[in-house]
Amino acid sequence: MNTNRKIAVTIMVLSVILAAWLYGTEYYTSSNPDKIEDTLTAYISGDDIRTGTGSSPQLFVFHDLKAEVVQTKKIGNSMIVLFTDGKLDNFLGLARFKRGLNFKWRPIAANYGPGVGGSRDFSFTIGKKRYVAICGVNIDPRVEYYEYVTTDANPVVLHSNTVSEPSFMDIYEFETGYWPTLRLIDSSGNDIAPELHKLHDQSAPSAGVGTAELFMINVFCGLILFVGYIIARYYWTSEPQSKEQKKDICI
Repeated sequence: MNTNRKIAVTIMVLSVILAAWLYGTEYYTSSNPDKIEDTLTAYISGDDIRTGTGSSPQLFVFHDLKAEVVQTKKIGNSMIVLFTDGKLDNFLGLARFKRGLNFKWRPIAANYGPGVGGSRDFSFTIGKKRYVAICGVNIDPRVEYYEYVTTDANPVVLHSNTVSEPSFMDIYEFETGYWPTLRLIDSSGNDIAPELHKLHDQSAPSAGVGTAELFMINVFCGLILFVGYIIARYYWTSEPQSKEQKKDICI
């Protein structure tokens, strides 16, 4: 292999390494629960969190949250993460991670706050599809099953399921146009959600964090590879100067 082609290979390899490094600065965490917890804690910490409910003043104070992964589920190239913070009672959060071409993940959204008896519903969108996640973290043991119902004059049950575990995450596709509410049904068939709302502390931190889709990171990486390819191709196709040509140039 002549010198020009060695230069071409070197340039292309360096371009790939640079693009991979840049891409890896955004898609950087594995699906290991410990790694997810560290990434998610960093993602949601440091923000001013809104507290206070009802007619109480809403203060903005710093909360040192420590995310603890309860459950994860994957939908296509997205991973939905149910999390809590062991220091807080009746606290639930839902985060969405996106998988990159390097099979690493990055957080792109998180919502969290107080639940009702250890339960809460979260809505989110993936592509053009809308979903709702009905979650529980140490849900009140009296709850036998839940119903996700519309709030119009004649309520319609959109989704329902029995509660067999204290912590769970059920995800359903969700049709727009509804303003549903979550009913928590006990063994007598009574909705105890209003009672649980009054019993449990509602002062847990509440906030939402979102990150724009990284279209530009793909553009930058593609640009690095394209420029590297153009330069490498120039060296690969150019013929090295012969000794006679070099002599002529010197003369």
